Amino acid sequence: MEIVTWALSTFGINNVPSVDVMKSVDDYLQSLCGIHTVCHQGALGHIYYMNDLAGIIRQEMANPWVRQHIHHYHEDSGRHLEHAWQAEAWRDLDPDLATPMVRMGHQDYYVYEVTRLKTDHGAQGYIVHEWDQVQVPVTSLLASLPHISESFELNGGYDPQKIIGVQKQPNEGLSPWTHTNWDTGSLNPWRIKAKNHRVLIFAMWVYCNDTSGNVSKKWNKHNSFLFTAAGLPREHFHRQSNIHFLSTSNLAPPLEMLDGFVDQLEAGQQHGIWAWDIEAKEMVLLIPAVLAMLGDNPMQSEFACHVGLTGKFFCHCCWAKGHDAEYEGPLPSQTPSTRASPIPSPSHIPATDTSSIHSDAGSEKLASGKRQPPHRNTFSKHQLRTPDDTKKTLKSIFTKSSTINGKTEAKQMMTQFGVKDTFLDHFRDKVLSFISKLPRGTACEDKQRETDKYVKEELPDDVYSFDPHRDTPIEILHVILLGFVKYYWCDAMTQLSDEQKNVLTHRLSSLDVSALGLSPLAGETLVKYARSLTGRDFRVIAQVAPFVLYDLFPKHIYDAWLALSALVPLVWQPAIEDLKSYLPKLELAIDRFLHSAAAWTPRWFNKPKFHILKHLPMHVPRFGPSILYTTEGFESFNAAPFARHCSGFARCNRNCHLLSKGFFLRPDILAEDETFHRITIL
Repeated sequence: MEIVTWALSTFGINNVPSVDVMKSVDDYLQSLCGIHTVCHQGALGHIYYMNDLAGIIRQEMANPWVRQHIHHYHEDSGRHLEHAWQAEAWRDLDPDLATPMVRMGHQDYYVYEVTRLKTDHGAQGYIVHEWDQVQVPVTSLLASLPHISESFELNGGYDPQKIIGVQKQPNEGLSPWTHTNWDTGSLNPWRIKAKNHRVLIFAMWVYCNDTSGNVSKKWNKHNSFLFTAAGLPREHFHRQSNIHFLSTSNLAPPLEMLDGFVDQLEAGQQHGIWAWDIEAKEMVLLIPAVLAMLGDNPMQSEFACHVGLTGKFFCHCCWAKGHDAEYEGPLPSQTPSTRASPIPSPSHIPATDTSSIHSDAGSEKLASGKRQPPHRNTFSKHQLRTPDDTKKTLKSIFTKSSTINGKTEAKQMMTQFGVKDTFLDHFRDKVLSFISKLPRGTACEDKQRETDKYVKEELPDDVYSFDPHRDTPIEILHVILLGFVKYYWCDAMTQLSDEQKNVLTHRLSSLDVSALGLSPLAGETLVKYARSLTGRDFRVIAQVAPFVLYDLFPKHIYDAWLALSALVPLVWQPAIEDLKSYLPKLELAIDRFLHSAAAWTPRWFNKPKFHILKHLPMHVPRFGPSILYTTEGFESFNAAPFARHCSGFARCNRNCHLLSKGFFLRPDILAEDETFHRITIL
């Protein structure tokens, strides 16, 4: 601030405010319309700070540049798939979390309430057929529950507040109706909370990653959480101004920090978040919901309570395992709905090729003379992991750790099932430390009794964290660009002679890429610094490689590049016109890519990402085109100044909001009132 005031005075600007005045104005604006920072003490004992989620959401709804693009309702777009609100995950949200109402005319229609259609001729009683679901257009809605309650006697109908019960299957007995309460007139609770205002969902992509807080190369790990509105079109939510910082810590692990975020999320889901809707010019009640957790593969493994990519069960989505896994016992029980994997088997690949990939690689040796690790099981179908199974396994591990002489067996269980919870590990260590301090010579029964007492009195009731196996979609930046393309390109640079590298450099520099919307390529940089390139560089390489490598490698290696270059545009497709025809093309392109990699050398499949790619066809229908949930926009926050100056992000939100001509509620005005205030930027 002193430098700025000095510069203004030097250029002859009069009436420059003092630093003290600017600080007082800053404090006033922060108290009036800033984002507050909340202190949390995690379950593991670490203190960390998190920006107010509700405050950021209010600003988004009151920002004229952002609000006009936010969607709140799921859209049935048929076979077309372009946005998150057109995908399965949005449709499958719990009705209590998804937008629970629709406004038609002057009536609000809520889920779990009796509604009369235009084709309805009155009812003699109300039994909910849970097994019988129908779709009706909103134009067919005639009367909402409050209107039916006022007029049912005149129309000769039945009191809609007295629902007889629920029939879950045809010809089955009735179960009690629990979604609405007779004491409140069988109204949806959100109708009561909303007080004639609209209730809308605010869906989010939540991202977590670790980054260094140092400017130097010395690693200083900070875990950071960010989010962006999932209801924004792709071209908007990847903008840096629409990516919002929540928290960072160099002490608290991600699952401990997630607790603080969940506290704010649950408060919003229980009470709602009042906000001024600048588009509708009215107060609305928002329900925050997380559509998916984004991050690189190690972070997704941590969220899924998974042992990681180096474990025997190396996939956090399914039960795939390498041939070095000695445990051949039964996997945790799978429910019938999850027993069949949606991952297709590559039937067009010859059996001889597949078997060679799955063969033991112990006889192969690297150039260094070291024995090659066994190949990963890449092509086979595997059972999908489920949250229930993982939680049961974690509970068994914790119980075994709390048993005298059970430490070794607990570790074996973690290895056998590929399950690891960093949140749970803290409490396991406390129990094991307590057991180790018990006096020697004490009978096992007495030790167990003391341990059980310690677990009951000293540890929290819930030591099992969130477990998203399905809602951590494949992250194409790290799997493809910083995975396959980087692997192939770095390998290519090690195989080329100096003369060939010189040829490749000139080919890249002279290649006309204007049709791709790119500037001329720096061939020397792409060749000389192959291991230091960014995702943007590798995206270019994937597109131009077939045109510059055609005579520098044998046919089987060049075919692998062709397969990779054919896969990339399918994966980065911004809009899918026909999902039914797109998925087989994607699966075929993936299988062709894996087959060509195997023809090059099966040793590629020591990289788990070659298997992880097989889950992409499962995530596209669920979340939309994979370009939607790429993390390139979030990765821009990973620079060291971000972690070092994160305390200023709450003020950055305020400045961005004011410069966007956004509205805000005065702190002394209750949120339920339709009173708002606006600062005019002069």
